Amino acid sequence: MQGLGGATIGPPSLWPVTDATVAFVVADFDADGHADTSVEGYATDEFAVRLGDGAGGFGTLTTCPIAGWPQDMIAADLDLDGRSTC
Repeated sequence: MQGLGGATIGPPSLWPVTDATVAFVVADFDADGHADTSVEGYATDEFAVRLGDGAGGFGTLTTCPIAGWPQDMIAADLDLDGRSTC
């Protein structure tokens, strides 16, 4: 939900995510200074990312397959390039 100022918030921004979501992470994945989101699905063996637009909204949902049965997710700068890696 986007903050509208004056202690009010807008309506929820609903978007489809993966089946049987097991993890949710907020981080700046593209190093643009805006919060991005990622979710991980157990039943579909994929994770999904939506990049933040800096105005309280998010871009197009992008899904990526992963192997195995995901159980958890963490965002960290694993390759030390200054960007979060999921």
